Amino acid sequence: MFADIVRDWELLQERGEEIRADWWPSQDPRWLAGMCERVGVPVPADVDGTVRASHAHVLAHIRCAYPDATPAVRALHAIGVRLHLASGGHTDELEPYLRRMGIRELIAGRTASTCWA
Repeated sequence: MFADIVRDWELLQERGEEIRADWWPSQDPRWLAGMCERVGVPVPADVDGTVRASHAHVLAHIRCAYPDATPAVRALHAIGVRLHLASGGHTDELEPYLRRMGIRELIAGRTASTCWA
């Protein structure tokens, strides 16, 4: 299952094909189905919906891995530092994460990969 996904990625690289940023996330349904089969549980009838629901659940409950990050960002903002974000992450993942950290409103502007609503 995961080895097959990695092998497909390696084949794309070998052929020189462009691998878009959304390629790995697009493999999530395939990964979930493979994991279900491996551990002997039924594959959900709506694999795509299950993947979307699991992502939504994680994003709604995510916590910052660095407990000092929020106070540090707030301290920089308090002394007038204009904060920007550069990330390879997707807006639908980053925005809820920053909101849960309580710092979304402190980040200025837009980036190429992330456009705030």
